[in-house]
Amino acid sequence: MTDRIEIPASFPAVGDVRGRRVVLTGAGRGLGELLAHAFSRAGAQVALVARTERDLKTVADALPGPFLMFSGDVRDQEFNDAVADGTVEAWGGVDAWICNAGISPVVAGPLRTDPEVWRQVLDVNLTGAFLGARAAARVMGEGWRMAPGPGTMPGPNGTTPVPG
Repeated sequence: MTDRIEIPASFPAVGDVRGRRVVLTGAGRGLGELLAHAFSRAGAQVALVARTERDLKTVADALPGPFLMFSGDVRDQEFNDAVADGTVEAWGGVDAWICNAGISPVVAGPLRTDPEVWRQVLDVNLTGAFLGARAAARVMGEGWRMAPGPGTMPGPNGTTPVPG
């Protein structure tokens, strides 16, 4: 993907996130870049997470508010733990963790898709989200919640806390 997403001049007001500490994976481009701008403009502190440090710097340089940058692989449990610990160390906690990292190579049907490509998609899109949820739950403490939806893990009753 060579074209950058166009960032709108304003975003709709959907809730007060001023001062909230938000970890955002997949923040280097696309939807992640858009979310980074939306949260930052709304007053949140945004911890940007992506594989490519150059993409993170490009996004970070355009944000109006405080940010942290973590370059690494969401498939790595130690990396996710380092993001959680680094955010807590810098800002005293984590209020939201958005598992946005994902890959979407061309999948041409079961007979023409290389099984290794399929494994990579599952590993980044599902395992990466699971490991992020684990890291987030560890530092967010009792009563944390995960919003149901793509890349998240709902609790037993939708958004009820999931026991550690």
